[in-house]
Amino acid sequence: MTTELVAPRPSAKTKLKTKVKTKTQKEEEHPHVEKNIYHVIMGRYKMKTWYHSPYPDEYGRAETLWICPFCFKYMLTQMQYDRHKAKCRLRHPPGDEIYRAGGLSFFEVDGRRQTIYCRNLCLFTKLFLDHKSVDADVTRFLFYVLTENDSEGCHIVGYFSQNIEWNSDYCFHLACILTMPQHQRKGFGKVLIEFSYIIAKAENRLGGPEKPLSDLGKSSFMSYWKDAIFEFLADPSRKECTIDDIVAETYIQKADVQNTIREANMVKLHRNMMVLHCHPKPRKPRRRIDRSRIHWVPLPTMIEKRRPLILGDG
Repeated sequence: MTTELVAPRPSAKTKLKTKVKTKTQKEEEHPHVEKNIYHVIMGRYKMKTWYHSPYPDEYGRAETLWICPFCFKYMLTQMQYDRHKAKCRLRHPPGDEIYRAGGLSFFEVDGRRQTIYCRNLCLFTKLFLDHKSVDADVTRFLFYVLTENDSEGCHIVGYFSQNIEWNSDYCFHLACILTMPQHQRKGFGKVLIEFSYIIAKAENRLGGPEKPLSDLGKSSFMSYWKDAIFEFLADPSRKECTIDDIVAETYIQKADVQNTIREANMVKLHRNMMVLHCHPKPRKPRRRIDRSRIHWVPLPTMIEKRRPLILGDG
């Protein structure tokens, strides 16, 4: 089986096939962070970690951990991993499959029911996100896991989490987001973000991602917001609109819309009035969610607080 190495600076002598280069600048940007684990091996990928994660006991003192790509159980040796691999029967995230199209699936995993899986996932995530703390109480969160599917199973490529508790005036409909290091720069980040806004609209959650965002998260969200606003303004039937119109259609928080408009220089002075003016550049086609393939409803305990929406109807 081919082993693929995820490393920041592979040497010329390295015989392993390089899949992804991680950002070595992460360590330079955060010199105060003392990593406890330097590498994780997940299936055929070996990844150099970026930050400290509070793995317990001897696991937190090991330079390398072996991680099961299906259940995220962590082990100290290759032998332990091989034994676990022979016994682990999980071939997809332990939740309900709510979307399947084009070789991709989304699974909704409830932290109250799959506590161990969600804690293990959070510990792994902390190795690559510096600004997030590992919340021991995962029961307050739902995890939406994106997978790429083949004959061997459903392989995680990223996920986002959502806090079940929310405020009717404002809420974070996305608490944490991560694209797996070996799957970055493939467009999966925008798929995760788009799905989070589809869910938010169905739940009538007008909000945005929890701040602060990581550097990668900020870049991904800004790119998605620009795309969404450009698509809204490109409608030839729309002669004029306001910021509130954009918010109502995209469910992007007003402050995020305003910030994106400033960043993209869409506001121009015309006849002593500030108007939205943009000529979007042709953008590469990106992965999109087929809304007709979503089979999902909000949690029953929260339905009375949410506006009903049939996702398959757009």
